[in-house]
Amino acid sequence: MSKRNFNRLRTAIDRRNADWLESVEPDIHTALVDEIADGATLDEVEQFAIELSGERDRFARKLTSAARHLAATKGGD
Repeated sequence: MSKRNFNRLRTAIDRRNADWLESVEPDIHTALVDEIADGATLDEVEQFAIELSGERDRFARKLTSAARHLAATKGGD
């Protein structure tokens, strides 16, 4: 049996987290958009978020999720 990857669900959650970040922390959202536009990779964003707030921190996970959405949409909808 193959493992389901939940691509549609992951995409929806990533978008929700990007929207959340934009509404709750607009300065951080703008900085994240700019970092991605300047070439930051998802791995770099994730590593930075973990270093700042810890691997299990919800904010680090949301930031990484939002970055995945923003990178997929090149910074916006």
